[in-house]
Amino acid sequence: MIQSMGGPDQSVVGLLGDLTLREIDGGHSGCRLCWAISSDGQRFASNTLLRSWPNFQLIPGLGGPCVGYVLLVSRTHRKSVALLEESELEDLQRVVDDLSHDLKKIAPNWCWFEHGSAVTAANGSGRTVDHLHLHFFPAKHDLTKDVASRLSAPPHAIASLREVPTITEGSDNYILTANSDGRMSIVLPQGYPSQFVRQIMASLEGHPESWDWRTDPLEDNCVATANRFRDAGISKHRIYFAHAIEGRSRISVEQEIARAKEALARRTDRAELVSMFELLEEPQARLDSLMEEPHADRVLVASERDLLRVSDALLADVSLEGHQYVGTLMEIAFAAEQGLPVVSLVGQSSIANRRWLRAHSDSTACNLNEAIAKVHSLICPQSSP
Repeated sequence: MIQSMGGPDQSVVGLLGDLTLREIDGGHSGCRLCWAISSDGQRFASNTLLRSWPNFQLIPGLGGPCVGYVLLVSRTHRKSVALLEESELEDLQRVVDDLSHDLKKIAPNWCWFEHGSAVTAANGSGRTVDHLHLHFFPAKHDLTKDVASRLSAPPHAIASLREVPTITEGSDNYILTANSDGRMSIVLPQGYPSQFVRQIMASLEGHPESWDWRTDPLEDNCVATANRFRDAGISKHRIYFAHAIEGRSRISVEQEIARAKEALARRTDRAELVSMFELLEEPQARLDSLMEEPHADRVLVASERDLLRVSDALLADVSLEGHQYVGTLMEIAFAAEQGLPVVSLVGQSSIANRRWLRAHSDSTACNLNEAIAKVHSLICPQSSP
């Protein structure tokens, strides 16, 4: 049962909770990765989108024993690299090359791998999710040799991902690897244990027991990875936008968000404004249908606090005279609690005189452009005039 007091029961509503599993089964055909990159999955900081391409997206990897572990995931549900068309393989190769270049901003050496299958039917290989995803982790290691020797299967060197379908044709199981020097290979074992290369990765990191994401998703490492990617300039800076929602029309809320996004875009293309209204409205409506109050309300608040963990600053619009701003003021408190810089847009409202607001704000502003300039200077001081 969901707890009647305090925060929501994570065994029910958490990343691996029963409600999440129902959501994945009911709305995403049982695919955790389809769910993770959807609006439903994005209410969890551990699934934060780090980079996007037309056909692929990058998210932190659950259960990663090291900060930096990420998954490159196909936007649509595809099973494996081996089952892609030639044009799709060429596109994926470009994305892998692009990502590999960017990853050097975080660490000099990286390995990556795929637990794959070249047949469409489900099978008993070491994959736990049948959705195309490549695992990237920071390491200087001959991953191919390690995998091949443990499985007593010779590696097949490849120069391009276009070779994968030919070499793996008809294989129930294959492991695609790339060493830290960039050389790619394919190993064709008869079978292998669940999450086999993740077990190797965990051992390399000195945590051989931390390989099963289903047992321990290590969400703090996911959050740290998201923050590391923003610090390195791979992901955009993230500005959490707190503003009035309750008691207002949908169109007025949407227009307010649009104005803030336009003002930010005029200032920089290296930051994005994230509105909880946009991010949580649809998932929250679905949760409301599955849960009774106040449990759904507690999940909403928990999601907001979680998403602040992967933000660089909070911009709070409290400029409507007479509005209570209960939720927004709590978001300001949560942000200050986490050490995030806070800029409050007060306009001409008398709320500007509230000592509590001033105590929790790094700065206040009288208009939107001034507020955007101030929050930008706090997260990108080197680029501000």
